[in-house]
Amino acid sequence: MTILDEVLAFGTDARGRWRLLFLLATVFVAVSIVLYILAPRTYSASALIGPPEPTTADTLMGTSSSSTNSVARRLLGGGSATTNDHFQEYLQVLRSVRLANVLMERDHLLQIVYAARWDAQNHRWRPQGGLHVIISKIKGLIGLPVKDVPDVDDLKLFLDKSLRTSASSVQPTTLLTSTASSYWNVSLTYGDRETAEKILDLVLFEADQIIRDDMRRDVSARLVFLATEMPKVNASDQRDALIATLSGQEQLQMLLQADKRFASTLIDPPYAPSKPTQPGSPIGRIISALFAAFLSWAALIYLSKMYGPLRTIIDRIDRSQA
Repeated sequence: MTILDEVLAFGTDARGRWRLLFLLATVFVAVSIVLYILAPRTYSASALIGPPEPTTADTLMGTSSSSTNSVARRLLGGGSATTNDHFQEYLQVLRSVRLANVLMERDHLLQIVYAARWDAQNHRWRPQGGLHVIISKIKGLIGLPVKDVPDVDDLKLFLDKSLRTSASSVQPTTLLTSTASSYWNVSLTYGDRETAEKILDLVLFEADQIIRDDMRRDVSARLVFLATEMPKVNASDQRDALIATLSGQEQLQMLLQADKRFASTLIDPPYAPSKPTQPGSPIGRIISALFAAFLSWAALIYLSKMYGPLRTIIDRIDRSQA
């Protein structure tokens, strides 16, 4: 029998099996709808960020004389600190263990992320079940670490999986430095819409605070150094340079205290649409279910030619649907 004959024979047999196709399609679509209803929802909160406005020490010292500017640059770390440098550092901090530690200790983010395991009434982690005990014993026997409660490693893993950063197609405006190439989109996925927005807001704020705190410590140390060195300097040009540098550091200290954000600009705050990102559109699932039903129908008809019991079952289904 040629391939054409087999195709014609299959078509003849399949023509009278439409009831089986209808039954399979109904079952597959019903199952897909149930799975869609039971599937956990995941929401994605996103924010648009950019480099800070040019208010760092380089700008503050930009109007000084050349000799003053040279001294100031040496005291400010070689003159390489720009707004874009702070912003690039900010993007790196978003992925750091240091940020995870801050979020865990200062914002208690572990209790938010793993809320199902946290007993808020008694302020403690809920005890694990018997399966956890068995797995822990097995891990202990083979030398793997055993953890009864979440720690910073778990939070870092959560951020690695949930947090995404990507360059935005939006071009910078005059509010930003000319060295900035683009804004950045930062998104975070979580099972609750409002919590996703809250976590992302904490992540963006604390990353900025880390860089601000580092700069605040540096500025404080420079002010102490300048106050100590000022009485020792007699040359007028050097004294003027130190005074200008001191003034710049005091202005920078004021900005560090007053500005809400230091290393970044929040263009668009975190927002999560009401439509979940997962499980996605139910239409797509229904179409996939219909396609799977059609393939199953064709496979059953083809196999029924080789297996008599299967053909008997299909015949019974067709008669029951008649």
